[in-house]
Amino acid sequence: MADEPLIKVKPHALKRMAPLFAPGETLLVALPCGRMDLDSKTLRDADRDYFLVTDRRVLSVPGAWFRTGKGALGFLRAMIFDADLTVHVLGATLTVHVQARGQAPERSVAFTNLKKPDAEYALKLLREPCTVRVCKACGKPLRDDFAMCPFCQASLKRVCGNCGRPMQDAWVSCPYCGA
Repeated sequence: MADEPLIKVKPHALKRMAPLFAPGETLLVALPCGRMDLDSKTLRDADRDYFLVTDRRVLSVPGAWFRTGKGALGFLRAMIFDADLTVHVLGATLTVHVQARGQAPERSVAFTNLKKPDAEYALKLLREPCTVRVCKACGKPLRDDFAMCPFCQASLKRVCGNCGRPMQDAWVSCPYCGA
């Protein structure tokens, strides 16, 4: 995988989207997608939708977000269990399948009208394991040894209710205290 991010969104549009990013979040892919609203003679930021991938999340930003500040969706990369690519004559559609661990139903988000090489790059990136550990409840970055999120107090690792020592998910009882 190349070290260079794939950014094909105009700098002023990225600057306007800055509030969507968490502190320290690294942008890896930024692509315009979806249909273009060509009702006006000038193409504005709000006339396209945007597909963004960071080191922590995938974001879907509709063009209307630039007018209303509403409608942007973000999914933790750890929640992505699959992604697939459909190539068309005039472009490609990248579909991202998301599901919180142990929860149903899954959700699929399609990013249409992408250029094939850009979509292939994004697909390869999404299929790589996410290297940044984040809390599945609040999306903040975490250290590997944390058992609880210091930001939202969500439990990150299964611990014994009796002795408090870490337990693997497959264990039926605690090997340390027998509980």
